[in-house]
Amino acid sequence: MRMDLLLSADYPAGSRFSSLPLPHTILHPYIHPDSKATSHIMSAEAKFNKAVSIVGSLPKDGPVQPTQDDQLKFYGYYKQATIGDVNTKKPGMFDLTGKYKWEAWNKNQGMSKEDAQKAYVEALLAILKKHEGEGDSSDYIQQIESA
Repeated sequence: MRMDLLLSADYPAGSRFSSLPLPHTILHPYIHPDSKATSHIMSAEAKFNKAVSIVGSLPKDGPVQPTQDDQLKFYGYYKQATIGDVNTKKPGMFDLTGKYKWEAWNKNQGMSKEDAQKAYVEALLAILKKHEGEGDSSDYIQQIESA
C-alpha cells in the first residue's frame, strides 16, 4: 500500500485537521486518493455495486435463476459487506426464512467488507459464466468487469 505523507498545512481548508496548531515539520500519514490501494478498493466497491444492481434486476422468468442457496449466499455477503458481523439475535425456530438468512450472514463472521464485496461479485460471476450466451449474461459479465 502506498502511503504519502502530507504536512498538516496540506489538509483542505475547513477540515477538522486544517486548524490544528501543529508545526509544518510534523507529518501525518495519508493515503493519497490516486494511490493503487485506494483505486483497488474503489474498483472492488464499484464492481460490488454493479453486481448488486444486476442481482436485483434479474428477471424472475429469465435464463439466469440463482438457486435458494445462491440467494442466501448473496444475502449473507451483502449484509457482511454493508453492515459487518451479525448484530441481531438468531430468529426462533418458527421463523424459518429469518433463521436461514441469519445463518447465511453469520457464516461470514469476521470477513472484511472488501472480502465480502469480492465474494459477492465472484459468486455472481460464477453463475453468469455458467449461463454465458443466454440472455444478458455476457453483457452483465462485461459490465461487472469494466466497473
